[in-house]
Amino acid sequence: MLSNWIPAISLGAKGLIRRNRNSNPNPKIVCVQWFSFSSSKAPIDMAARDGELRVFLVAGEVSGDSIASRLMASLRLFSPFPLRFAGVGGHFYIDVVEARWLFHRFIRVKLVTCDVTPFALMPFAPMLVVPAKININVSDQRAKMASEGLKSLFSMEDISVMGLWELLPHLYRIRVKLKETVEAAVLFEPHVVLTVDSKGFSFRFLKQLRARYSQNNLDFPSHFHYVAPSFWAWKGGEARLRGLAEFVDHLLCILPNEDRICRLNGLYATAVGHPVLEDVLELNLRNNSTIHEWRAKGNAEDFRNKYAVPAAPIDMAARDGELRVFLVAGEVSGDSIASRLMASLRLFSPFPLRFAGVERAKMASEGLKSLFSMEDISVMGLWELLPHLYRIRVKLKETVEAAVLFEPHVVLTVDSKGFSFRFLKQLRARYSQNNLDFPSHFHYVAPSFWAWKGGEARLRGLAEFVDHLLCILPNEDRICRLNGLYATAVGHPVLEDVLELNLRNNSTIHEWRAKGNAEDFRNKYAVPAGATVISLLPGSRVQEVSRMLPIFSDTVELMKDTVPQLMTVIHVAPNEHVENFMAGAIHRWPVPVILIPGGTTQLRYDAFSACRVALCTSGTVAVELQLARLPCVVAYRAHILTEWYVRYKAKIQYMSLPNILLDKAIIPEALFQSCKPANLALLLNDLIHDGGCREEQIIAAQKFVELLLPSERTKHNLPQQHLRSYADYTPSAIAALTILNHGKPVTSI
Repeated sequence: MLSNWIPAISLGAKGLIRRNRNSNPNPKIVCVQWFSFSSSKAPIDMAARDGELRVFLVAGEVSGDSIASRLMASLRLFSPFPLRFAGVGGHFYIDVVEARWLFHRFIRVKLVTCDVTPFALMPFAPMLVVPAKININVSDQRAKMASEGLKSLFSMEDISVMGLWELLPHLYRIRVKLKETVEAAVLFEPHVVLTVDSKGFSFRFLKQLRARYSQNNLDFPSHFHYVAPSFWAWKGGEARLRGLAEFVDHLLCILPNEDRICRLNGLYATAVGHPVLEDVLELNLRNNSTIHEWRAKGNAEDFRNKYAVPAAPIDMAARDGELRVFLVAGEVSGDSIASRLMASLRLFSPFPLRFAGVERAKMASEGLKSLFSMEDISVMGLWELLPHLYRIRVKLKETVEAAVLFEPHVVLTVDSKGFSFRFLKQLRARYSQNNLDFPSHFHYVAPSFWAWKGGEARLRGLAEFVDHLLCILPNEDRICRLNGLYATAVGHPVLEDVLELNLRNNSTIHEWRAKGNAEDFRNKYAVPAGATVISLLPGSRVQEVSRMLPIFSDTVELMKDTVPQLMTVIHVAPNEHVENFMAGAIHRWPVPVILIPGGTTQLRYDAFSACRVALCTSGTVAVELQLARLPCVVAYRAHILTEWYVRYKAKIQYMSLPNILLDKAIIPEALFQSCKPANLALLLNDLIHDGGCREEQIIAAQKFVELLLPSERTKHNLPQQHLRSYADYTPSAIAALTILNHGKPVTSI
């Protein structure tokens, strides 16, 4: 049977008992009959002489406790003689193996009291996640080795230390415990000495014990070590294996090819398989089921009921008859992202939805009841923020109060990390103080940790108040997970512009390119046939526009004599403050100008199609221009103190996302002190008159856009019944399904 071939039973226990009996050196024989390198008698013969088999064990780690206890049980099963155990072990451990596999089936996250074997988690689940408010009391649990009859000298917890520097304060205590262990082993007169993992303590113990027996000219016991040292991970590791043969008679290896390399270096070894596989067998035995695949399946429902785990959003919606979502979206781009996500939630949710939060125009059209407009507090920069701090604090408090009163099942923030993270942190603290079941917290658009020194380290603190990050750039989700944050790569939301345009034009997607109608635009705005049209995108915040628009105006002034029939199209962000500023600014514009509202996707891409090049402030618009295949120049200015801070803290050399992802200056950038009308005019003139430069940007845009697509891994993990065609895998659809499936067992996602 498949279930018979487990590490402890098939290889470990039978090998210990049969060692030196009818030895066969062929490691392929499953019931291993081990060959002897030592002069000691076979353990089974010594047991026959003494009427019992005495085994002395040393198991250091928590995982070693589990390994040793199972091996002890298997020895009892196969030994023809009574067994007596002594040694060192006894980590407190969760006795219910099922709990270990249930911990990582939920999204909201922190392991508080229990230690879980790291290698037990890696093959089967994306992340270890346990509700932060659950405390699992292990005071009534017994160490596994003790439950199998081990009489322990002391607990290895007293000397369980990892690391070189960390070891120094404990050296004296470890030496004392090591001496005690050797003395106890000699007095016990074992037939078998078995050490499990913890090579630092284990190998020193085996070496000193073998030396003690040799000095006294005694028949020494057989020495076994379970879990080979990681020689394959270290320089010179293989060479150090040869020295182990002096005091280790047999290595029990758990990874492929370890046994072969050990034998080549003079150590007898057997590959017994990874002990964590026995968790599958134990679970199936408890559940009276058979093994069809090596996968450890726990009972999510039982765990939720036992420990009162907060329900998944969809379960809370089932209870209340509706799904309540509280949203906060800061930027203009965040408005578009949130509105599309709201539409996707309506499409996939089996329950009615109710929205509340802080909105912009597009979110209102999807039915959001807003507290106030984010335009009131939309500020970028350090120095620029100072005059608005009091108003932002007042609005933040209002938002937290409104969220608590709304009793949402899901809280979703989009971009604007400054306001969003403070809001999520205060909201989580408010729920914890009142001992309430808190909603699931999502943040859409991961912070640009890759752009700042120490950015990755700051990710770890987000897990306190963010349950799930929806990432839009490649590899962000992987790095977030490595730093303890659950994350999903949904793809860049601007890709949905292509789908929206194709839907309106009743066309299909052949490439990820947003094509507008240049002829319609030229006819609508009476653009002369020979005119050179430039798109200008000065930003979405009034602070940006008031700083950048005068620079753009002076740039156009310098160009009007060198570019015949120059016209400009200025894209106006859907922001009341920006619209008011723009209305007054264009009266003194040096060339004919067309103002178009930035909130209309079709009109925006029609304008892009009618233009030769574009000049934009750094931001999401640079991605939109690549999607439209419109060559551009990126510009940016800020307050001098903000610029100094960016120069000091940033660890990337580019500001526009296409250049960052391609790691090449494909798009010309004029930043900070270089952002002057003369420099911008020169860059734009070169781009207008040099077809090779424009073609280089267009070719690079195709490569860049492909990097923004959702990963195949993400698409594979989605419920396939919802998404049928390639075009269905939109960022908003993936994000919506991630939210709706949050907290469900991994197998159902």
